[in-house]
Amino acid sequence: MLADTLEKYESRKVAFVVVDPMRKFYDGDEDGSDSVSRFFSRLEDFAHRKECAVLVLHQIVKNATPRTIHEVAQLIRGSGVHLDRPRVITTMLRKRD
Repeated sequence: MLADTLEKYESRKVAFVVVDPMRKFYDGDEDGSDSVSRFFSRLEDFAHRKECAVLVLHQIVKNATPRTIHEVAQLIRGSGVHLDRPRVITTMLRKRD
């Protein structure tokens, strides 16, 4: 699905790509490192060709309630490639009473 979507923008000027959520554009086993790496490689190749930024939004495991950024990293769904391939990883935590 990602390849088909990116192909629509090959002839256009692109400054910024947002993949939200990753799972919607991902075709494969999110626990498998090879398929996740291919996903990020496609995005990276596109970003280099188009000289654009890419933001990928992904989720943590269902019903998790992390309290720190370190806990978020441990709760990311799927392969560890989700943490290894991006240049920057950021998170938002909901502050509770």
